[in-house]
Amino acid sequence: MKPTKKLLPFALISCIALSVFPLSACSDSEEENVLKVASWDEYIDEGGSFYQDESVADFKQWYQELTGIDLTQSKALYEEFEAWYEQVYGKKITVEYVTLQDNETMYNKIKMGDSYDLLCPSEYMIMKLAEENLIQKLPQSFFDPTNEHNYYTKNVSPYIQDVFNSGKTNNGNKWSDYTAGYMWGSTGFVYNPETVDTEDVKSWNVFTNPKHQRKITAKDNVRDSYFAGLGMYHESELLSLKQQLTQGTIDTVTYKNTLSEKMNAVDDNTMQNVKKCLIDMRQNLYGLETDEGKLDIITGRFDISYQWSGDAVYTMDMGESDEISSEPKYLEYCIPEASSNLWFDGWVLMNNCKNVEAATAF
Repeated sequence: MKPTKKLLPFALISCIALSVFPLSACSDSEEENVLKVASWDEYIDEGGSFYQDESVADFKQWYQELTGIDLTQSKALYEEFEAWYEQVYGKKITVEYVTLQDNETMYNKIKMGDSYDLLCPSEYMIMKLAEENLIQKLPQSFFDPTNEHNYYTKNVSPYIQDVFNSGKTNNGNKWSDYTAGYMWGSTGFVYNPETVDTEDVKSWNVFTNPKHQRKITAKDNVRDSYFAGLGMYHESELLSLKQQLTQGTIDTVTYKNTLSEKMNAVDDNTMQNVKKCLIDMRQNLYGLETDEGKLDIITGRFDISYQWSGDAVYTMDMGESDEISSEPKYLEYCIPEASSNLWFDGWVLMNNCKNVEAATAF
C-alpha cells in the first residue's frame, strides 16, 4: 500500500533522511559510499521546492517564526543526511533515493533483480520479505539507548513499540527484529457530504451500493482490497459482535480475538466468498487507484474514495484550499462501523545491504 498514502507534508523534524538508487556499475568501495533507499512519495521532506507551494504556506510561516529558518531554502533530508553522516562518522556517503508506486511494485522490482539497502514496506510485505529471507534483522547496536544519535530507540512511540514487539513474522520472529516503525494509521472513506449520506460510508458495503455506481474508488493493492472484501463479507457478523460487547455479553479480549480472526482469515471458504464480494465491488467502482484518488475526489470526478488516513487529511485540507479547484470542497472521512484496517510502514534492511552502519544511521 503504498499506503502515503498516509503522510504528513513535513516528516519528523528530529529525524534525518532516506534514499534510493538507479543501479550503476561501480567497484565495491564505491558501492560502500552509496546508500540506496526505496520508499513512497511524500514520505520525507524533499526540500525547498515543496515549501514554495501555497498549500503549506501557513506551516512554512509558523516554522520560520518558531525557528528562524526559511524552509524554501532547505535541502532534502537525504542531502542533509549526507552532510550529517560525514560530520558524525567522518565518512562520505551519497544517498540514492527513489520512490515506488506500491508494495507489489517494490516486491516485483526486487524479484527482477533490483537491489536496495533500505526499504519502507508495509507490514504484510515486511512479513513476506522476512519469510523469503530478503531482509535481515536490525543489528543490536540500533537499539542501544546509550548512542546519542539513536533517535529511534529514544523516541519511538510506546504504542508502536508494543505492536512491533507483539507482531510476528511468518518465520516466528518479532516485527521489531526487522523493522523500525515509521508511519501508521487507519483506512476509511473520504467522501463529499453534499452528495453522500454519512450512513452509507459507515458500511463496507458502500462498495456495492448502486446509489454510488461509478462514483467510488478502491485501492489497487492486495492488502487493502482483500481487507475491504473481508469487511463486506463479515460485516453483519462483526456488527453483531460489537453489539454483544456493548451489551456486556462478551468481554474485550473475546471481541478483539474474534475480530482479528475474522479480518485475517485466509481459509479457502473465506477467500472464495471474499472473491465474490470483490467481483461485485469491481462492477460498481469508478476504478482502482493508488494516489490519483486524492486529486480526483477534490475535482468532483467521483464522490467516495477509499483512503489511508494520512492521504485523507491531505485530501480534506487541499479540498478546502483553492490550490486544485477554484471552488473549495468540504470533504469528510469515515471509518466503517464494523472494522477498519490499522496499517504500518517501517524501515527494513535488505539482506544484501552494502553499508549497515549508514543504513541504520539513516
